[in-house]
Amino acid sequence: MKQLIEYVAQALVSSPEEVEVAITEGPEGVVCRLKVAEKDVGKVIGKDGRIIHALRTVAASCLSPPESKLQLDVEGKPSAPLVPSAAPSP
Repeated sequence: MKQLIEYVAQALVSSPEEVEVAITEGPEGVVCRLKVAEKDVGKVIGKDGRIIHALRTVAASCLSPPESKLQLDVEGKPSAPLVPSAAPSP
């Protein structure tokens, strides 16, 4: 399931190298945390949440037993600050 979420998210975003997926299992079911660059959060959520809802549905179909609950959260990671290049000395 982790690879599936990661694959789909990387196809949706502008910075696929920043996609991270963490999965934990708790008493209430499976919790997935999808981290993408801040600028890509909207691309993963989609208009009216349609893309993230579809991703949750597909990921939930991978669960065993099928009655298990899935929580999929999307988080934005701050992008690395740009380091100004050193100006050549005159």
